[in-house]
This record gives sequence, C-alpha cells and structure tokens, in this order.
Amino acid sequence: MSFESVHAFREDGSWGEVYSYKFNTGELKGPLRKAVAEAGWGWKGVAFGRL
Repeated sequence: MSFESVHAFREDGSWGEVYSYKFNTGELKGPLRKAVAEAGWGWKGVAFGRL
C-alpha cells in the first residue's frame, strides 16, 4: 500500500492540500485475475522469483 498527501501554496495564494492519493495493489489483483481467467489464461503469483 502506498499513499501521499501534499500541501502547498496554490496559484491564488491560499494554503492547502494540492493532491492526495492512495494505491493498494489488492484493489487491482481481483479484477486482473478475473480478466486473466476469462481470457482462458492461468494466474501464477510470483514475488521476487523466477517466472
């Protein structure tokens, strides 16, 4: 999981949050696995290993 929030002066001179985001790989894994299975392919989870 990754997240960030940045505060800075805006173009109008006000101070505040310019942008923020969060990224969770778990949110992508489910839809990707489904698309792979529907295409007739298999899924093999690999982390720091040989493919």
